[in-house]
Amino acid sequence: MFANESAPLTKPGVPLADQAAMESFRRTGLTTSQKIIIVVISVLVLGSLIGGGIWLYIELDPFQEIPSVTPVNNTNNTNNSNSSIPLQELDTDKDGLRDIDEKRYGTDPLKADTDGDGFTDKEEIDNGYNPNGPGRLVK
Repeated sequence: MFANESAPLTKPGVPLADQAAMESFRRTGLTTSQKIIIVVISVLVLGSLIGGGIWLYIELDPFQEIPSVTPVNNTNNTNNSNSSIPLQELDTDKDGLRDIDEKRYGTDPLKADTDGDGFTDKEEIDNGYNPNGPGRLVK
């Protein structure tokens, strides 16, 4: 009365050879060794992702303290030593005007030419011109 469940079902209009070929590709389930391999690969991939994330967090920690930098004298002098410059002598933009003087004149110690007119701030101040824009310095 009931058909044998292990016997392949025939489909009308499809040759038996094609049905046999299709039956050979029918999935019956994974073997135990295949399941173990999938679990091992999954654990390795997940572990790599977690480990990589932890490593990136440690390397790129935004809350990590920034190391302090000692300014170095890069001007050509006969000493050629990399001694640190006292803060009152620091010239960050290398325009010849100390940062402390740039603050006094209201210029930007990170730009050699604050107003962008082609003359360095030091050249303008030495010649009595305003490094922040047109005009002369008021004394």
